[in-house]
Amino acid sequence: MPTVPELLTAESKASQACEGSGDADVAREQCRLRDRLSGRLAQAGYCWGRKGQTDEKKQWHACQPDSIYEDDIEAVQR
Repeated sequence: MPTVPELLTAESKASQACEGSGDADVAREQCRLRDRLSGRLAQAGYCWGRKGQTDEKKQWHACQPDSIYEDDIEAVQR
């Protein structure tokens, strides 16, 4: 099992490749990988951003009461 620091590094690299790749197939694959890694981080108790933060300031952190929790059930029902 990868450690949280390893997951964070892999998610960061996949996120950069997802957003910065000029190749649509590579971008799609990296975005899927980023999403899977984000799910693993959420399972490990990590959250992306805090309530009221702008997107530029959001980062992964151990979830706290003011964290933004990913609601997987709600996301699937959209």
